[in-house]
Amino acid sequence: MGWFGLARWLWIGAWLVACAGLDLAGWGAAWGQGNGLYQVQRPQRQVAFFDFEERRRGNFEALPMGWHPIGRRALVTDQNFHRQPVHAELADRVGFPEFNAVRFDQTHATSGTTSLMLGIDGGQAGAYLENGSITVVPGADYLVTGAVRTEGLDRGHAVIRAYFTDALGRRMPGGEATAPIRSNDEWTRVSVRLTAESERAATLGIEVALLQPRPAVGGALGPHEVVLSQVRGRAWFDDLSVWQLPFVEVSSTSATGVYRSPELPEVRAVVRDLTGRELEARTRLYDHRLRVVAEDVRGVGAGRPTGWSWRPGLERYGWYLVDLEVFERAGANRGRVARTIGGFAYLPDDRMIDEADRARFGVLAEGEADRRLDLIVEALTRARIRATTLSVWDEGTSLALADERAERVDELVERLIAAGTDVSMSLHPLPEKLADRVDGASDALAVFEAERELWEPSVVPALQRLGQTVKSWQMGRWDGGDVFFYADLESRLAGVEALLSRRVAEPVIVLPWRIDQPPVDGLSGGFRYGVHVPTSVTAEAIGGYLEGWADPGQAWLRLGVSPADRLPHERRVAELALRMIGAWAADAGRIEIVSPWTGSLTREPGLLPDPLLAVFAGVKARLGGRAYLGDLSLGQAKRARLFAGREDGVLAMWDRSASGDRAVRMVLGEAPELVDVFGNRAPVPVVDGKHEVMLGPTPVFVEGIDVRLAQLRASIEIDEPFLESEQVPHERVVTFVNPWGRTMTGQVVFTEPADWRIQPKRQFVSVAAGGTVRLPVRITFPASEVAGDKELVARLMMEADRAYDVDLTVPMEVGLSNVTFDATVALEPGPGGTVDAVATCVITNVGEEAWSMHCYATLPGHARQSLPISRLEPGQTIVRRFRFTDGAEALAASALRCGLRAINGPRMLNRRFTLDDVR
Repeated sequence: MGWFGLARWLWIGAWLVACAGLDLAGWGAAWGQGNGLYQVQRPQRQVAFFDFEERRRGNFEALPMGWHPIGRRALVTDQNFHRQPVHAELADRVGFPEFNAVRFDQTHATSGTTSLMLGIDGGQAGAYLENGSITVVPGADYLVTGAVRTEGLDRGHAVIRAYFTDALGRRMPGGEATAPIRSNDEWTRVSVRLTAESERAATLGIEVALLQPRPAVGGALGPHEVVLSQVRGRAWFDDLSVWQLPFVEVSSTSATGVYRSPELPEVRAVVRDLTGRELEARTRLYDHRLRVVAEDVRGVGAGRPTGWSWRPGLERYGWYLVDLEVFERAGANRGRVARTIGGFAYLPDDRMIDEADRARFGVLAEGEADRRLDLIVEALTRARIRATTLSVWDEGTSLALADERAERVDELVERLIAAGTDVSMSLHPLPEKLADRVDGASDALAVFEAERELWEPSVVPALQRLGQTVKSWQMGRWDGGDVFFYADLESRLAGVEALLSRRVAEPVIVLPWRIDQPPVDGLSGGFRYGVHVPTSVTAEAIGGYLEGWADPGQAWLRLGVSPADRLPHERRVAELALRMIGAWAADAGRIEIVSPWTGSLTREPGLLPDPLLAVFAGVKARLGGRAYLGDLSLGQAKRARLFAGREDGVLAMWDRSASGDRAVRMVLGEAPELVDVFGNRAPVPVVDGKHEVMLGPTPVFVEGIDVRLAQLRASIEIDEPFLESEQVPHERVVTFVNPWGRTMTGQVVFTEPADWRIQPKRQFVSVAAGGTVRLPVRITFPASEVAGDKELVARLMMEADRAYDVDLTVPMEVGLSNVTFDATVALEPGPGGTVDAVATCVITNVGEEAWSMHCYATLPGHARQSLPISRLEPGQTIVRRFRFTDGAEALAASALRCGLRAINGPRMLNRRFTLDDVR
């Protein structure tokens, strides 16, 4: 990403800003366009300040003192002024006509009454600070901040640019940073940061400008490209400040930010301050829930070492944020002066999955630049991810650079294949020159429709080089899906298949697809669908989309993930884990995520892993080599899915509810272990003879389970789980399957709900291996039964491979099929100064016939209330309210009941409310 780049690091920055647990006061003042460093500007570190309030200081000229218009000869008496190279270049810069405005203005200001305004009427406008105004210390870091407001810009943009010059007034190569601003009609705080790396750096220069759009860099037409100009526009600049900062950098000893046990994470920090002040460096480590897990505090500056290493004693695997803050230690200006962040993933030496499944979990590294490819290969190796998609080119690949890119890609592909990685190549992005030659084609299928001589020099060499080792070739951007709409798709694919077959051994063509697009009938086994699964598709819905596929194995699911500026990391972690579980249960051919990392903030190239890389590696280790066998009935919002391999199995369990009892108690096996999404292990506690698992929105995995017992739990079901709320017997059949390889004998006793009548309550069974038990039952429940979710609990006392005494749960629901009944209870002040309990009931007829009922409400200590409902027509809704005068005290001691009861017949429906339910 480069030292000053931050665009792709915002997934951490946005998360930090969103978290109330960190003190981020002043973040916006220094978190600017493309800065990797958070700074708090202390007054003693301010080198220069331009508030443009110079009228009160006696300056009645059009421009601030020391500032001059770009593109014009400065009106100065110093004859040597324009002999300085930087002054001469700025004065003679073309495209800045004299008729454009560069002057003080009192229309807008952030502080005081005056700012510096640039106005254009065609052309460009700018101003620069006279060279020599700000001297610098070689090796020091500087931050230039300011406020910018623009008006009327739809094509042009404003910039603040800072640079270094030497003692002769010449610009220093590479010592420049720019912050572009395009927002209109509001003040924007921006900043640029740069380091005086060269010993020849003598002064700091500043430019502000209002610029026209320019032709795209590397465009096919170059300077001949037609670009619409900005006709009129204005920009205001105010409160420009220059700060001398300590240089701070935090990194890890792993350039990829990925550690695999037994290797221990190690943090490296550098704090260099040329002011000579005494500083304190505090490094904190946060987990993905923003909890502090380790801290290191030490003195720096004033002759102390500028760099050190720290190995935090981590007790758990996962993803960690490194937060380095630097403080002034003494004096009136004591406080924070600098901050930077880093991150790493710490992974366990986890189970190795079957070779057949290793390539079913992959990472797309499409469009990655050359300089990061080596790091990506190392990150994949450390994360034990054995499938990836790389791009043949990047957008900047030209014919001149094609050989260099090809050599780098060839080397990395050989390394990956030698490590057992399944490598696919993407023909996206197309080199800009190639895309222009084929009329801006957006995907490879469109490229191959063009004249052969246009694309052959770029495409055929890649196929010849890689065709003997790489089988899979992707025909466009991973999340495209436009190829589905080609009317002649089959004929195009036939042509591409013929082309690849001449140079690739047994080619596999990967088509960018969307999950809402059905597969093409009749495609051979040489095709795969790279299916984009956006975040709007829930984990539960993934299986439904793939149900219509004749071969779900042809689907390579590319799971979209929410960025950290929309969801906190904890929810992102849960979301990815659930979607992986859903995709694996649907038997997708491959599960992939896209580039779960960003460039580091350090000078040396490096990667910073997203927390989702650690989650992907952890969940992969749980699911790989294990097939989906079914869901367990846990009731309400609790979910459990069973996966098993040849020797062992795992239960994936979670709870999507926001509250309530999240404990699940059942016998799971001899010595089950709880494993989280990062691979941390703990024994499952035993409470009252049963294993207890506490669930939440993030899935947990239970390994070491009795797989056959789990299969038994997954197989139990009732033929119709909905029970009409009527005072009549309900005939049902409960079934389960014998998963053991021998006859299972014993008895079943229905134990819950305790106040229900279930006949026969006890039944004896004997079923052969793989056979199904069918238990007819007659169910009745009391008239006072509350509507809603219920659980039928069957106690099984069986002999199979050993003796079992377990409870199996079957979810049910009690209600009325043709009525929706919603009720709320509130406390309201009564006319006599009382606090009344008020029940509001909303009843809707969702059936096909009119019906009549009583709506009632009861509260102990008060008279029962009842209101008739006469001939409620289909689709009609009615509201009934019941007020219990001075009912607050009674509601605190007992429950309020309300519901419906048929005028003639057994139908009824009840709801129960306590003080906790009051709105």
